[in-house]
Parts: sequence; structure tokens; C-alpha cells
Amino acid sequence: MAQWKGYQNLTPADLRTARKTLGLTQSGLAAALRLSPKNGDRSVRIWETDGNTVPGPVQVAVGFMLEQMGPGKTASKTAPQTRRKPRVAD
Repeated sequence: MAQWKGYQNLTPADLRTARKTLGLTQSGLAAALRLSPKNGDRSVRIWETDGNTVPGPVQVAVGFMLEQMGPGKTASKTAPQTRRKPRVAD
């Protein structure tokens, strides 16, 4: 796993690694960043594409999320990936 490099120069590959370390899907990261439910995962997909730039505020937010996990920890495999509406019985 790549070490967090701080809040600057987060590459698309670093963002992918960080997202996976957090146990999130692209949609899950979009939800955590409070992006539009309609197009948020598209933004994450673009940021994770090599050759693109990860916006500064996203770098800071992802860095903060990683710091909250603590060193050497990874997200649980059972952690929720996205917030979903409860299923209503018919």
C-alpha cells in the first residue's frame, strides 16, 4: 500500500489506492464527498483516470479520511459501500 503523501500532488493512482484503503467504491467515495448522486461517481472515475488532476479539496478530504482511520489500518470488508435507501416490503 502506498503511503499517504500529504495534501499535495495526489495522483489518480494515489486516489484509487486511498479509496480502496477506505473500503469505498467510486460511488461510495462520491457519497462521502457529498457529490451529486446522479454524477458523483463519474467525477471520481475521471479523477482516477491517469493524466487527470485530482482537485485540491478532494485531496484534503481524502487525506483527512485516511488520517481518521489511523496508521496501518484498513477498512472492514463489511463496511457499507454507499448509503442506500431501505427496502420497503410490498
